[in-house]
Amino acid sequence: MEFLHQLPCPQLQPYVSNYLLIRSGEGRVNTVLPGPGITLSFRITGNIQHTRHDQVQTLGNYGISGIRKEAQHMNYHPDTTWFLITFKPGRAAAFIQAPLHEVNSQVVSLDNFFPDAMLRDLSDRLQAAPTPAAMVAITDQWLLRLQPSALDPLVQAAIEKIQQRRGQLRMTELASALYTSKDPLEKRFRAIVGATPKQYATIVKLNHIIHQQPTQSLTSLAYDAGYFDQSHFIKDFRRFTGTTPHDFFSRKQEW
Repeated sequence: MEFLHQLPCPQLQPYVSNYLLIRSGEGRVNTVLPGPGITLSFRITGNIQHTRHDQVQTLGNYGISGIRKEAQHMNYHPDTTWFLITFKPGRAAAFIQAPLHEVNSQVVSLDNFFPDAMLRDLSDRLQAAPTPAAMVAITDQWLLRLQPSALDPLVQAAIEKIQQRRGQLRMTELASALYTSKDPLEKRFRAIVGATPKQYATIVKLNHIIHQQPTQSLTSLAYDAGYFDQSHFIKDFRRFTGTTPHDFFSRKQEW
């Protein structure tokens, strides 16, 4: 399985984390961990299936993936290629004029947010692109034409504060630091980021943990992450990665 990460043009780098081209020649099941940003996906060749509520779903030609709490198993069929746009936290809202919590923990068709004719044209151009660099240029052009709207300064400040604290802060503390109250902050945050501040903080915290070198004991790892109950830590970790901390750190990660 091949993963090719590419950067957008400088004008889009405040919004887009990266473009990702995924190629699967033999076909396989890949575990995708929850991330802090919204992702758009475009089918180039082949098919991908995932399971939601015990129902197997085949992804459409273009989709939007909301922020999730749990690891997701994606079944890549042989000779499958997909192109992904991964937005930075809270930045997809500059291009998508809809409350993003509506796609939380879901993968839905992108034509719920953009005209189908526009998406078909973009999809056709991506499929016909001769090189990954050409795909990047096509996608850059499309996003720039959408003319991103202004970012919400309160929500961006909340995101920055959560990242600075590696997800280890209470929501009342967050609201107080931003001179607002919890309920209006949560409402604006959910609509723009696609998750509650608490859910986003958990994702930030666990993403920090999984990128550490597993030299500490499980107890120390849990304590440093703000968990005072090891069983609670293991429960959150298993939901986030689909496996136990021991098994996770024992195997090679491809993502």
